[in-house]
Amino acid sequence: MKYGRRVGQSPGPQLANIPCSISRQDITKPTLTGWRWHTTPEGDSYWSDDQRKIITHIDPARSAIANSIRSAYEMVCNKIGDWEHLEVFFNLSRETPETPFGAALEYYLVNHATREIFWIEDVKTEKVGIGDVRSLEELKSALLPEYWIHIDYFPCHRAVGNEETEELSNALRHGAVDDMTAPGSTFPYSSHECREYLILIKGFQSSSASPIPLERAYETASIARIWSSIGPYSSRS
Repeated sequence: MKYGRRVGQSPGPQLANIPCSISRQDITKPTLTGWRWHTTPEGDSYWSDDQRKIITHIDPARSAIANSIRSAYEMVCNKIGDWEHLEVFFNLSRETPETPFGAALEYYLVNHATREIFWIEDVKTEKVGIGDVRSLEELKSALLPEYWIHIDYFPCHRAVGNEETEELSNALRHGAVDDMTAPGSTFPYSSHECREYLILIKGFQSSSASPIPLERAYETASIARIWSSIGPYSSRS
């Protein structure tokens, strides 16, 4: 389950019939000005607006949804000054039903420079799914892996950087040494697993030189998946 829905499940009414002779070409999304439609390595899909830096699962071709996204985006813009390293994710609210005239949206903002997600107002930790935290330091540590989960879920419009990949490789090398030299190592992977991950990462680096993010989606999703699973180590990034 991702964001309260099955992977690949689009918001909207259920289809009652299977069209005859359905093909991949039949389900290709139409071109929508300002938006790009992506299919992730896991078969999920999402939309991105690179100019406004918006990410969403919901179909912006639907007028009610487009109006809701525009209103929500304007509200966020009024609170944010510099968008250089930011993007915003919008999703349908699970608490308020959609109407023909619009929909209530949930959101979070992503800061790629600091590798954090955040909001423009206070948010309850239980609503975000964060466990028991007792300090701002614990809260920051809990939120940083969420950044990598975001990158894992939406890997097609922005490729992971070489610096982030090399930093992950160094963290895995340290984890391997830690497992071999320190009884009770807190690193989540054994030295053998770390070496296996390093081989996979090196394979991505040697085969994915394309500057086009979509062509590096498998690499981006994989790097992000490992980062998010490291836990406390990812909070050092």
